[in-house]
Amino acid sequence: MKSLQKNWLADILAIVILLILWQTCYNIAREPIIFPSLSSVYSAAVIVLQTQNFWISYAHTLQTLLLAWFVNCIFVTLSVIICMLSPLARHIFERYCSYFMPLPSFVLIPFLLLFFGFSQATVYMSMILGAFWSISYQMLSAIDTVVAQWSKHAHNLRWNLYDKLTKIYLPALAPQLISICSMGWIYMWRVLITIEVAYGAIGGYFGLGSYLISLKSTLDIDRMYVILFTIAITGVIINMFLERLASRFTW
Repeated sequence: MKSLQKNWLADILAIVILLILWQTCYNIAREPIIFPSLSSVYSAAVIVLQTQNFWISYAHTLQTLLLAWFVNCIFVTLSVIICMLSPLARHIFERYCSYFMPLPSFVLIPFLLLFFGFSQATVYMSMILGAFWSISYQMLSAIDTVVAQWSKHAHNLRWNLYDKLTKIYLPALAPQLISICSMGWIYMWRVLITIEVAYGAIGGYFGLGSYLISLKSTLDIDRMYVILFTIAITGVIINMFLERLASRFTW
């Protein structure tokens, strides 16, 4: 409880400092196009939150993210299972991970455009391929660590495979798995917003990022900051939820 109160106090203090710095920049610059006042941003937020376009774009972005994240988790699970069953497959897969992990996801976009064009499939594939290799590699490393730590205990207890998985390995892996999934979500969230901004500049796509770039074309700076804060707050909330979920699994 005390740690939770300290976290809330730290969050409140950080927000207060940010607001003070914001208003200070506004008073110094006196350029509403660069730093609008807090009152104007608040008024814009009230207006934006009442518009249908905002909620449609927000729902579309979250839907795209959740679907891509779910598909990526399925691919990662299947790949890890195959690697655990076949040492040769794992050796080859780790080679692929070393090849593709350092590769920026945006390098793949020109090639994905050749196959899928400016479509939703390009967005999904760029998000999945960008996060798949690093998440799979980290998950394999986490499994190796847990197995090396608890294999002797499981052997001494002489449990069957089901008991070993449910009573030792999965509880020990749960915090690490949630942390790895959280990192994958953060990466995919950044990639999605960036792609939406790029797609919004050329048309044919609509999400929070494209909504942001459309406001930029009309120099609606107040609403731009509202969308920016929405993106940041959404990321913080979901990340806090995953961290809280991981802290509940202790072994």
